[in-house]
Amino acid sequence: IEQLRATEIICNIPIVALTASTVRGSVERIKNRCDGYLMKPVSKYELFEELAKFLPHQRQVTEIEAVQEETIVLDEPLKAQLRALFLIKYLQIKEFMINSEIEDFSVALRKFAEKNDIVDLVNYANELSHYVNTFKIDKMSSKFLAFERFICKT
Repeated sequence: IEQLRATEIICNIPIVALTASTVRGSVERIKNRCDGYLMKPVSKYELFEELAKFLPHQRQVTEIEAVQEETIVLDEPLKAQLRALFLIKYLQIKEFMINSEIEDFSVALRKFAEKNDIVDLVNYANELSHYVNTFKIDKMSSKFLAFERFICKT
């Protein structure tokens, strides 16, 4: 690691350690010397989450595509509730599209939908969660971006 850090041409490239070591001192030493750390076995989800911290990424789905995909009809009082409870968090998540944040969002949204008996919204939240957990990034992005459209549409 020190050799990599000392090599000028690559010294700014983040180092993510992948190890099977569980020895406490060894793990701490690795964490302190590297930019990221993963312990085997690693799921695709964990790998993506760790690499996303260091790699620039953009959404590949346009908002027009998201509108075409999702049509959930909500009455205005429910839209107002959703905006009050979820819009700020949605906009924060939308900026970086971190999987774990989208998963947390889908769980909270599903709870809201179940409490208010909104079947289409429960299905939406379940699909969003499924795409996060199965690493289907394009579908996850498209599904997530649709949220803004169906709560803001009049």
